[in-house]
Order: sequence, then structure tokens, then C-alpha cells
Amino acid sequence: MIHTLFAQYRNYKLQELADHFYKEYYTTMEGLCKSAGVAANKLRGKGAAIMEHLLPYTKVVAEIKEYLLYRKDILFPYLGELSRKNKEGHDCSACKGGCKTAHMGIVMDVAVSHAHIHNTLEEIKAVSLQEKDVPDEYERKMLQNELSLLESMLTELYYLEQEVLLPKIKNAQKNIHANS
Repeated sequence: MIHTLFAQYRNYKLQELADHFYKEYYTTMEGLCKSAGVAANKLRGKGAAIMEHLLPYTKVVAEIKEYLLYRKDILFPYLGELSRKNKEGHDCSACKGGCKTAHMGIVMDVAVSHAHIHNTLEEIKAVSLQEKDVPDEYERKMLQNELSLLESMLTELYYLEQEVLLPKIKNAQKNIHANS
């Protein structure tokens, strides 16, 4: 499936790509984080032993929420601005340096974010292995299911951003002389 996505997304312009990522991944992942939170809250009332087990889940979901918040609050507005500048034929080399700093910062932020995502994916795998010691409860299964779905979507998104989104950002920056 990921090969089909690469082929499909490579044909999109930057703003179209951002819109699809937002709709098809980030919104869905936000919903999964909320569902995981609901399941975790139900489990919290079931005793102290389960509370200790919930800590890794809570940490992973919080990391994914932070990742999504960065995309929503910083990256997507930037992608809209970058797309607009490309359409208008903006030339950042005439911006006296302020433009260059902002553009370079975004690429570096995404790279740092990807390193965090890689670590989060490793944490999800570690949390998933702990399941043998936990009572077989509906809420726990729901939480585990949400975590598995988040892992799958986050893995896809990681590679799509790395192989499709970042090159499109860099190309758009090149087109407007953001790195000159």
C-alpha cells in the first residue's frame, strides 16, 4: 500500500499534499489519540496496578499529540505561505535574510521531529510487548488497538513526509531562492 501512496502523493502540488496529509492522517490520528485517552481514563479507575501500566501508553500518546500539534500550528501554515510565495513568484533573496532563517528552521524542525517519531515508534513497540502481564479487559484491548493504528499511520506518515513532503518543501524553497 505504501508504494501506491508514494506514487499518488508525488503527483500532488505542495498545498494539495499538505491538505491530503491533514485530512487523511492528522485528523484521523487526533481522533485515535482521543479514543486512546478515553480508554486510558476508563482503566485509571480500575486500581493502582493498572495505573503503572498506563504510563507508557500515556507518554506515547502525548508524544504523538505533540507531533500533530507542531504540524497543525507551525508546519501547515508555513506550507500555505510557501505555496503562496511559489505561485506569486516571490524571491526570498531580496528579503534581507529574514526569510532564509525561517525557511531553514522549518526543514531543521521537521528533521528533528522525524528523529522523535522514530523514537516514538520504538516506544510503541516496547509498550506493545508489555501486554502479557495485563488483565484481559475491553478498555485495555481498545487502548492497544488505538496504539496499533497510531503506529501504522505514524509509520506511513514518517516515510511519506521523508520521501515526498520534505523534497517538495526543499524544491519550493529552491524555486523562491529561500536558501540563496
